[in-house]
Amino acid sequence: MARIIARTKVKPPGTPTVTALSTSELRAVFTAPAGFNIASFLPQFSFDGVIWETLATSTTGTVSRAGLNPNTRGYFRAAAVDAVGSTSAYGTIASAFTDAS
Repeated sequence: MARIIARTKVKPPGTPTVTALSTSELRAVFTAPAGFNIASFLPQFSFDGVIWETLATSTTGTVSRAGLNPNTRGYFRAAAVDAVGSTSAYGTIASAFTDAS
């Protein structure tokens, strides 16, 4: 008789902290949801919060997006991937502006 083990659905990361690194770069830091062994994050960036570009997978929870113009608003969100490969929904969106010139 096979034994069925119920799995808990992976929760999305918390709201990222987004900061300007310069006039052309933003950084987002994502935190793992409590109680989950998160292996990586699948971050995305957007100029308008509607159309998203996928950034490189992060195992640290920190990502950046360079090549922006001064005083440009950028939005970040991410999904979390646990140690067995289950992926959460995308989490809360946060944004910031690059530094003005």
